[in-house]
Amino acid sequence: KSNHGFAIDLGFDFKVSNRSTVALSVLDLGSINWNEDNLIYSSITTQGPVIYEGLDLSEFINQGNSSVEYLESLTDSIYDAFNVTESSESFTYTLPLQIYGTYELAVGKNGSVSATTHLIQKPQNTQLNYNLSYSGQVKEWLNYTIGYSSINNTHGNVGAGLSFNFKAGQLYFVSENIPGLINYRNSNHTSLRAGFTFTFNGSDKKKKSEMEGLPEEFPNVPQVDIDQEVSDK
Repeated sequence: KSNHGFAIDLGFDFKVSNRSTVALSVLDLGSINWNEDNLIYSSITTQGPVIYEGLDLSEFINQGNSSVEYLESLTDSIYDAFNVTESSESFTYTLPLQIYGTYELAVGKNGSVSATTHLIQKPQNTQLNYNLSYSGQVKEWLNYTIGYSSINNTHGNVGAGLSFNFKAGQLYFVSENIPGLINYRNSNHTSLRAGFTFTFNGSDKKKKSEMEGLPEEFPNVPQVDIDQEVSDK
């Protein structure tokens, strides 16, 4: 409806050497404006702390009231005790800001190791997660990754992922916690991400077309026989 927001993601990567790369990204930089269908509860007490003693359950049962009536009476007593008021004023909610930092180092012919830190700024707290992983290539069309993560103050999260490379894209599946994905009912954290990435690369065709457009010999440049010039000297 009229509750609109806007956010952007920023990122860059820097090639430190032929075998190492550093990357940094800032995600969810924005907010949501809540202007419609919102309800704010507030409590203002002017006489210091409030001690809420609840309702006398035995007295309530003896009156033969239903559970619905009991909950309504409980709510009314809480409202009265804490002087709760309602309002529908507009407010702005800042999205939890996320910052990723990654260092990747090539290992062997087709492998790489990486270390990633993930900082997420929530209204109630700030969390710092990390991930250590190894990625390799089985075939030209198949890549894999395995890793260890600390997520939401939980440790021992073993993750893995697969990516299938096609001519015009890549299909991938990745989870930060494989055991938690299998036993999700007893897991503190789990996730499964999947997607398809389209790739467009016209550099080879461009270079080929540029080379085809060049003459075999430049007419304005004198052709020199190097062997003949060396022998003359």
